[in-house]
Amino acid sequence: MSCKLDGARVSSTQVDSAYLNRGSYYQVKGDYDRALADFDAGLALNPKHGPILANRRDVFNQLGRLQEAVTDCTTVIAENPEVEAVYTNRGIAYSKMGRIREALMDFDKAISLNPTKAALYSNRGNLFDLTGMFDRAIGEYSRAIALNPRYLAAYYNRGKTKLRRGDFKGAIADLDIAVRSSEMRAGALLARSQAHMIVGNHQQALDDALEAQRLGAHVDPNYLRDVKELAGSA
Repeated sequence: MSCKLDGARVSSTQVDSAYLNRGSYYQVKGDYDRALADFDAGLALNPKHGPILANRRDVFNQLGRLQEAVTDCTTVIAENPEVEAVYTNRGIAYSKMGRIREALMDFDKAISLNPTKAALYSNRGNLFDLTGMFDRAIGEYSRAIALNPRYLAAYYNRGKTKLRRGDFKGAIADLDIAVRSSEMRAGALLARSQAHMIVGNHQQALDDALEAQRLGAHVDPNYLRDVKELAGSA
């Protein structure tokens, strides 16, 4: 199929790509309405266009339109059932919807397709953490770290789970590594502050909390007041 444009014949594939490219530009700019309009137009021409479906799914996730994101993932899977990333993305959407069983099935499938990718085990760990299965979550994060010792997100996630589980020294050890990540530093500092607070390292807890706040993390004013008082009385 082709279409006429200013005397030239343009293939439908070129038109699809034009909608994808312009929609992607709007997506990066945060203009989701225009992005969706372009993605919808491209899919009207080619309903199975994988990259457009993937980008539209990401926009749906940004907007919290999770069922629509799931639908786009399912369309891609029907066309190509061996793409690990699509199962991962659908699993994340399912987990946000509270559909734990479906999320776990998708994460399991993603791992079966790419068993050496550390992030996939961390995703499954997040699901276990969400459901209060802390030991299983820690096991998944540990598998991710064994596969990639430089994967800092797994240390961050494992540290937060250990904190919730009551292993405060173990949490501090993991978060000491996670704070090396510029992306996760603020969150890791705040979590480490809480662990230090519990074990009685009040000055370190204060230092971490103040640095996390400086980096943009929301620090509960009541928590900050309490840790300042305890650090001041030491």
